[in-house]
Amino acid sequence: MLPRVVLDALMDHIQRYRVTTMFAVPALYRMILEHDRVDFYDLSSLRYCGQGVTCCRRRSAFDGSINSKTPLYQGYGTTEFCGAICMSYAEDGIPPVGSAGRMLPESRWKLVDPDTSNHAPGRAG
Repeated sequence: MLPRVVLDALMDHIQRYRVTTMFAVPALYRMILEHDRVDFYDLSSLRYCGQGVTCCRRRSAFDGSINSKTPLYQGYGTTEFCGAICMSYAEDGIPPVGSAGRMLPESRWKLVDPDTSNHAPGRAG
């Protein structure tokens, strides 16, 4: 854990300690991708990169310049649920853009119509 975001320090830690898993908000991935010294670091150890809070606009946070073998996986959760309720998994392959993944085994939820709060099976959500 780093006390604050310093991109060079973060990328140096990934390179030095051969970090394999990273979970962050989309804004941090965007900052890494747009950093003018990103190509100075070897980030090839990353194998799983997850993100939450909001959807990422890119299919992969690591398109080309950082690590083309590491797709960005999406999760969804809320403070009220004390963490994630669904997550996309590496074994599922690259998740569809905008997907929040599969429901975690310990979570229970259903889709409802936002206007009526009635159960809405078969609808996108």
